[in-house]
Amino acid sequence: MPRPDWRALLSLRGRLGRGAFWWQSLLLALGFALAFLALEATLGRTATWLVYPPAFWLALRLGVRRYHDLGRSGAWLLCLLVPLLGPLWVAVELLLRGGRRETNRFGAPIEGRRHDYHRVP
Repeated sequence: MPRPDWRALLSLRGRLGRGAFWWQSLLLALGFALAFLALEATLGRTATWLVYPPAFWLALRLGVRRYHDLGRSGAWLLCLLVPLLGPLWVAVELLLRGGRRETNRFGAPIEGRRHDYHRVP
């Protein structure tokens, strides 16, 4: 059995399917909440600032790799800076759209894909 490459967990390279994005986002939110509450309970409110940089990096990583699966650059995350419509657009793109089935400039497609019910043929 091959050993996992832990550097891949922090990398901005590669692709991330919709299902994996959902699960990893859920785990990130849960981990952030638990770390925030634990630090606040033990060291006080100001210590919670230690949680934000790693959470931001991991959220950025998730978004960039998910956009790669859609065949787009991670720079599309800059749409988040557009008030109201930007975050809504990014949420629809990352959470609901299926990825490209063919190899793109970001890598080979993810194995085990199912039908995409959100895409009109």
